[in-house]
Amino acid sequence: MTGVGRIAPHGDERKASPDPSNQTKEWIEAMRLAAKFRPGKRLAAVAAFGAGLALVAASPAFAAPQSISVDPTTNLRDGQTVTVSGQGFPAGQTAYAAQCGRVGEKFGCHLDGFGSTRVGADGKISISVKVRKSFTAVHPLTGEVGGTVDCTKEPKCVVGAATRASGISNLVPIDFK
Repeated sequence: MTGVGRIAPHGDERKASPDPSNQTKEWIEAMRLAAKFRPGKRLAAVAAFGAGLALVAASPAFAAPQSISVDPTTNLRDGQTVTVSGQGFPAGQTAYAAQCGRVGEKFGCHLDGFGSTRVGADGKISISVKVRKSFTAVHPLTGEVGGTVDCTKEPKCVVGAATRASGISNLVPIDFK
């Protein structure tokens, strides 16, 4: 996916650098708006990603202090669970991770597979996220549920993480079999 950061392969794990682009802002906004459509966990995700969006919007040069890696990132099967590992997150906060992608010019996330965890005292996270080859997305600007993201086509889908206090991490591209 263009614009999601530089990828440095490392074994079966890839890391991408923080990205202050509009896609990052859209990812947070998609999580915030889409979370309205699922009670419970999605409601909490709204608050977390909404606050993250405010942090990103406040500074165009925003670079998240936290970073994540996703394992595995290639040859994924539909419905497979990946592990999002991260560091540099604010201790005690709740971190959320999700798969997102594009439907034409729109950007949306797969919230039925997202995960969350409490950040450890050391600032580290480990979150399981269920990824899909295709999913119904939420339009990040209107909040409308609709459109099918196909992660087997370009641009590829990504996984990212955020907390309410710190905003979004880097986005890590994923590939399916």
